[in-house]
Amino acid sequence: MSSPAAPYMTESYLKTVRTSGYVILGLAATFPFADLIMSLWPMHFESATWRFGAVGLFSNYAMGATIELFLLVVLALFANQRRVLLTLGAITAVIAVILLGSSVIFTLDAVQTRARVTPGALHRYDGAAAEALAKILLFAVGNALLARGSFQAARRDGRTTVRARSGSPLVVGQAPERS
Repeated sequence: MSSPAAPYMTESYLKTVRTSGYVILGLAATFPFADLIMSLWPMHFESATWRFGAVGLFSNYAMGATIELFLLVVLALFANQRRVLLTLGAITAVIAVILLGSSVIFTLDAVQTRARVTPGALHRYDGAAAEALAKILLFAVGNALLARGSFQAARRDGRTTVRARSGSPLVVGQAPERS
């Protein structure tokens, strides 16, 4: 015998979890970003070796940030928060574009930096560069998919909200005659 499933969360529980979830996941994304900036300071954009290392570090940060952004999107979906979904979609779209752009820069810097690597370390260097480039590209795709999903979910949520509000009552009968 089966019984109807009871909802796991009431609205008040969801609000409590939602707020703490946004705070925890927001902090979990912010502090590693601050650590990333501090580890790259002082910045030397003119140095191909520095850019190569910086993009490699950024690719490691992007992994954690993408997971946290995914969890934020899931939380916004459960809470039916369209604006948060749109904001997260925009953030993940920007990250995807940054990652795609940095993959081009990373590839050029890897080729330029490779000339400075000793012959005995070339194998390890090539493997590390290929791994970092794969992470950058895969997480660019992942962020693009997450952005697309966030925008689609926000659009669907907006449509259902509009439909729920704009519903007109059904009147059965004859229309009044015009004279």
